Amino acid sequence: MGPFVEAYVRVHGKDADTVAMVRARFVEPLAAALDAAGLGHLPEVADGDAPHGPGGCPFQAWSLGELLRLERKVLQVDRRAVYRSRVQ
Repeated sequence: MGPFVEAYVRVHGKDADTVAMVRARFVEPLAAALDAAGLGHLPEVADGDAPHGPGGCPFQAWSLGELLRLERKVLQVDRRAVYRSRVQ
């Protein structure tokens, strides 16, 4: 999911509205899985069709790492840039 979300943000822009939509559509379902699959972890893979059941290793470090990378690196909005665009 990480590379997909990163590519989506690069194509559609990193404005606050796009980031909010990406979080709601792609990231929040992953965060919801933190309680479902295994004690604050994410599974290695998930089914493509709803209900997206977990598969593979239930405690996969790189899956959780991608969620953290998305939140801390890819989806961070520069608040100063948002302020400057509103002032101009």
